[in-house]
Amino acid sequence: MNQTNQELGDQSTPTTPLRWPSIVCAGLLAVITVAVNAANAVNTTGLPDYPGATPGTMDGVYRSLPSGVSCIHYMTDTPDDLGKVQIWFRGHMAGARETPVNSDHLYGGIFKLDGIKLQQGRDFANIYRSAGAKSTSIELFKCKS
Repeated sequence: MNQTNQELGDQSTPTTPLRWPSIVCAGLLAVITVAVNAANAVNTTGLPDYPGATPGTMDGVYRSLPSGVSCIHYMTDTPDDLGKVQIWFRGHMAGARETPVNSDHLYGGIFKLDGIKLQQGRDFANIYRSAGAKSTSIELFKCKS
């Protein structure tokens, strides 16, 4: 009654041609699932959520920034005026150090944006609008050393 895997027609080895399509499909499904979940993600940075912002995108892992700091990143936008969004964030990030967003190493050398960077410790928020844009962008960074 004991039959070997060969006698049972076991095709469980990864080199079996019939297994590759299912492995590829499973991988693609995982990538699609992650992308869909990231596109409608919840802000887990601990930094304030702007009311009326569109559903945002949340990094799933910490990433290294050019400054050498590792951060997770949440990005969203709102049709609200840049000035209104800046005032709201200034009130909800009291005591934050404010600098022009163009002085930030992430954007200054590449883009010319109107907006501010508010920094509390290692964490920061970039609130900006590019010329001619119809929405204000909000990027929140939760960082660790």
